[in-house]
Amino acid sequence: MLFDRPLEGVVLDIDGTLISLSKGVGEIYAELLAEHGVIANPNHLNDVTRRVWTAFQPEYLNSKDQNRTTHDREKSAWLSFVRQVLHQAGLPCSHDAQLIESIYNAFATNRFRRIEPGVEAFLRAAQGAGLRAYAATNNDVRSRAVLEAMGLKALLRGVYVAGDIGWKKPSHNYYHALREQIGVPAEKLLHIGNDQHLDVRVPIECGWRAALYDSKSRGPEPRFVSFEELSRSFEARGER
Repeated sequence: MLFDRPLEGVVLDIDGTLISLSKGVGEIYAELLAEHGVIANPNHLNDVTRRVWTAFQPEYLNSKDQNRTTHDREKSAWLSFVRQVLHQAGLPCSHDAQLIESIYNAFATNRFRRIEPGVEAFLRAAQGAGLRAYAATNNDVRSRAVLEAMGLKALLRGVYVAGDIGWKKPSHNYYHALREQIGVPAEKLLHIGNDQHLDVRVPIECGWRAALYDSKSRGPEPRFVSFEELSRSFEARGER
């Protein structure tokens, strides 16, 4: 169970857990393109980004190389994603390297982000209870910049991105390497994320405890629908 033994560390996924996008990716792309004089339909771009993202998964996860990754590979993959979206949307700017780089860089800011409700209070409570709180993600270095811009990095003991770890979920090596970098035994770590397979099932297979953050209350247990609920669970079981 989550709290039947003392915890030393809590590791939180970033996108969809600590923070979320404030609007659809296609809407963001349309807004950024308009700043470069390129007019595109945001609804069409939303459809295209969803389609490209589905096909992009093996490249994003580097499935052909057992989920290994580096910082350089992460940036290259994301630039490829932007390029594919623009191409499949039928936009002539799909070969404009400077524009593609500018769209990539826009996601390193807090411009299109929001903090999930209750996150800051939960991190402060964890900090006050002597728990080490970390963030870790399959995403790239932009995530670290976003958390800093949003004031969350100061509430965390560390922020780890895929290039730091050298692996991506769902590889067990991701969690083994992350545990080694954090320096806490797996059985004393709780992982929290919004993907049942990547953020719950795989860390449990690696000896961690894990719970699903599911604000719509649709996923299987262990699950919580808000950070307020998680904070209450910690308090009820003496973790605070």
